[in-house]
Amino acid sequence: MSTPPKGDPARGWQALEAMIARDEDEWLETATDEEIEQRMAADGVKMPEVPSADEFLARVKKRAASRGSAPVVPLPERRTPRAVWIAGLAIAAGIGLAVGLASRDSDHVAHGRPPLTQEERARAASLRESAFVACDAKNWVLCAGRLDEAGAIDPAGDEDPRVVAARKAIAEGQGPR
Repeated sequence: MSTPPKGDPARGWQALEAMIARDEDEWLETATDEEIEQRMAADGVKMPEVPSADEFLARVKKRAASRGSAPVVPLPERRTPRAVWIAGLAIAAGIGLAVGLASRDSDHVAHGRPPLTQEERARAASLRESAFVACDAKNWVLCAGRLDEAGAIDPAGDEDPRVVAARKAIAEGQGPR
């Protein structure tokens, strides 16, 4: 007397795929579990009983005990993996960087001025370079005038260390008023 064949989940999936290939997918959508099992049994496919998680864990412990190996101990659950925290921090840093870059011109927007155009930036830079030449020639009035004109176009540029040094040179060069 032979033992009945064990069920094979892979053969079960193959049987279902064969049914779908035969355009029986509409029947599969409406069929009950019992009808599908009967059809698969008629095709010679025996599905195994799927154990619950508790049954599976009990089987594993029993097998480990029979082999004399260390007892099976479930791993403690981790609430939030480090990778999730790291990804969250990276996203937050990216958002912070984007906000920081966007706020460069926020001074203009906050004061009712639109962000600087490329032409305005170029004009302010050109005026500042002209001012530096005038400062080197000790033409304090022209230097101050060009720096003021550039500052009216691009106020943020007045924080440039070269502009700060030029303003200091103007104050020292013109002397007390």
